[in-house]
Amino acid sequence: FNTQISVFRGGCGSLDCVNGNDDFCGSQSTVVWPSVLNETYHILVHGATNDDKGSFKLTISTDTPRAENDFCDTAAVVTEGDSLTFAFSGSSADPDLPVCGVNGTIVDAGSADFPYGIWYSFVGTGLGVAATVSTTTTSPVTMNIYSGSSCGSLSCVANERLESCAGGGVFLRCWDTACIPTTQGQVYYVFVSTESLESIDEEHTLEIESCSS
Repeated sequence: FNTQISVFRGGCGSLDCVNGNDDFCGSQSTVVWPSVLNETYHILVHGATNDDKGSFKLTISTDTPRAENDFCDTAAVVTEGDSLTFAFSGSSADPDLPVCGVNGTIVDAGSADFPYGIWYSFVGTGLGVAATVSTTTTSPVTMNIYSGSSCGSLSCVANERLESCAGGGVFLRCWDTACIPTTQGQVYYVFVSTESLESIDEEHTLEIESCSS
């Protein structure tokens, strides 16, 4: 039957949604989330509709390969002039992502679709810095930029979203750029993400350049 999986944390009287999925592969569902040592998680297996019910097999794995920059505190350092290719393989959903929606679609950890993403960081130069994400895929890609003294105290600076990159059946390279004024010595964090597990292996590009903010 058409399954759905929802993962929660907290007590049964005050559950907090961590992640959920419907139709990762056909009618099968898959979720990936960052677990915390000794924290209890509640997994709800249910049908997509009232008519979807039956027997199911639940498989749990704790050896999923993780991207080195899956979390803010392990963000990969980039500098002006860098251009790198990335995919979301090895990333996990982040239920504690700070809300960010300055210039584009709000990416909120409280939304129905938790973002699967990876982190980069750069140090401000005192001038404008542009972060550009580009892709040739039809899957949405979102970029949030934060500033803060640590990963636990992030403030949203910019948000851009590529909804799709296809026209007339011909794939194009599409991009979105956030140009921000920076403070010299301040650390900025770039979180790039997708909500689609089906496109997690597709490649995208991130470029860091100077700009006139």
